[in-house]
Amino acid sequence: MNIGPIEENWDDLLRLAGSIKFGHATASLSVGKLSASSPQNILAAALKEHGALRRTI
Repeated sequence: MNIGPIEENWDDLLRLAGSIKFGHATASLSVGKLSASSPQNILAAALKEHGALRRTI
C-alpha cells in the first residue's frame, strides 16, 4: 500500500468528493473521466490507493 499519492493529492480528492456530494458532477461521470485519462494520471492513482486503503482497513 502506497499512501504517498493520497497525501500529495488530498486537496484534489476532497474537491472531487465535494463536487460529487453537492451535485456539480456525477460519480459515473467522474469515474468515466478518470478511467479515460492516461495511466499516468496522479488523481486516478491516488483514488485507487485510497480505495485499496479503505478495503484494507
